[in-house]
Amino acid sequence: MNGILRALAGVTAAATICACTPATPSDRFYKDAAAHGVPTNKSMVTNGLRQNMGEAACSHIRDAKDPVAAVTYLTTGAIPFTENEAKVTTYWAAKDLCPDQIGLVKDSWKDAVNNPSPSV
Repeated sequence: MNGILRALAGVTAAATICACTPATPSDRFYKDAAAHGVPTNKSMVTNGLRQNMGEAACSHIRDAKDPVAAVTYLTTGAIPFTENEAKVTTYWAAKDLCPDQIGLVKDSWKDAVNNPSPSV
């Protein structure tokens, strides 16, 4: 019985430590995008630099002041995103990585892979 209690105490302590470690915005983005159907192993090369897809989406939203620019970039770039994957990527990038831009992104895009919305 003592061994069981010690094991439970260890599991509880480990869970407490894990729960106290804050996730980075990038970690949240990858988790959110993956949870909504986007394969998060996709990446791209832009001007010779490796950028993650969320950073690229934020960059295009900011530059164009239009999230459709990010969707277009993600679907026509060097990586094969579907339109709905690009919408989900753009939504969660704005939410987790560039929250100052979330007001520009359609709420229906947050789960567009699982619940497709009309074309951009």
